[in-house]
Amino acid sequence: MRIVVCVKQVPDTDLPIKIDYGATDIEREGLPYVLNPYDRLAMEEASLIRERNGVEQVTVVSMGPPSATEVLRTCLAMGAHRAILLCDPALTNSDSYVSGVVLAKAIASLESQYDLILCGARSVDTNAGLAGATIAEILGISLVSEVVKIDVINHDEVRVHKKLERGNRAVIETSLPALLTVEAGINKPRYLKLRAILSARKEVIEQYDLKALNLSPEEVGLRASKTRVLNLSQPKPRAKRLFTPDSSLSGPERMRLVMSGGIAEKKTGGLLEGDTKRLAVGLVQFLREKRLVPGLVSSEH
Repeated sequence: MRIVVCVKQVPDTDLPIKIDYGATDIEREGLPYVLNPYDRLAMEEASLIRERNGVEQVTVVSMGPPSATEVLRTCLAMGAHRAILLCDPALTNSDSYVSGVVLAKAIASLESQYDLILCGARSVDTNAGLAGATIAEILGISLVSEVVKIDVINHDEVRVHKKLERGNRAVIETSLPALLTVEAGINKPRYLKLRAILSARKEVIEQYDLKALNLSPEEVGLRASKTRVLNLSQPKPRAKRLFTPDSSLSGPERMRLVMSGGIAEKKTGGLLEGDTKRLAVGLVQFLREKRLVPGLVSSEH
């Protein structure tokens, strides 16, 4: 079996991201980039399938600037055998559709046949989730999206669990070749060992431009894109909910709740303190009130 994993370099969303209000983009200067978290899951799943089923080759493909070699080296450290970067200035501003076209073209041109293609369900920068579907459509292969479990039945078929609404799952069997987009929860990516990271630094990353892919500038970039970003804005701040005390309470009690932010005082846990005699009296009184011991029920009742 041969597996192809499509990955993307994205801004590190764990850090503050500012919007460039002079354009329809974010401020990218000095912004750190990482492997798209969903694509990391796809790469990890490819490595797990390789370990369980003796996969012959795992090829990782990415479209991006020269700096995207860093995420490809991360994939090599995770277990990929081969890394390919599709890099050309004309690819700038390509949307998810064009990205899918370019990736499909590169995958189709591989000299070795592929059996399984894995992609992340979406990228955290655009959140479009269209590249995987576009690749599958152009290559004419089966597509199953939002996959949370993969079982390889044999070299010709896989069984997958697809995520549905409200926690439901659909179990699907599909013949190979096929493309699967993986969802959060399918696995937990491994920590990379230093030896693997250093070894990945020595690997050669193949690079292909438009000429090598037999594509023209008119077929890529903003000109060929089906979508355009018209505006970007920060999310609106959520108004904090104001606490309103119960009007049936007394004035002092409402004032106390307002000053405490609506936090009610914790009830005591009924801890008995004092000397032995006081503890014994308190224990007997507690047993009487709770009617836990018939012989100690108060005569008043």
